[in-house]
Parts: sequence; structure tokens; C-alpha cells
Amino acid sequence: MHATTSGTAFADQNTHPFTTTGLIATIVGKWREYRMIRELESMPYTVMKDIGFRSE
Repeated sequence: MHATTSGTAFADQNTHPFTTTGLIATIVGKWREYRMIRELESMPYTVMKDIGFRSE
């Protein structure tokens, strides 16, 4: 029983947003979101229209 309790406490600590791991995960997530938006913005208008973006 003791091993289970300490194991979950350790797992909860790693997912806390103010730990180093949480900070790195947040930065990586924001970077991936930024790159995805940049890739979408660089698509030609005809491709964007074909995948469902509204036409102007």
C-alpha cells in the first residue's frame, strides 16, 4: 500500500504546471501550436478552400 501511495504522489508532481517538466511541456505545446498555425497560413488559398475554410 505504501508503494502505491508514493508512486501516485510522484506522478502527480510531474504533471504540475509549475515544475520544470510541466514548464517544458507547456513550451513545447505552444511551439507546436505556433508551427501548426504558421503551416496553415502558408497554404495556398485554393487548398484552404478545398479543406473547408470559408471563402472571402
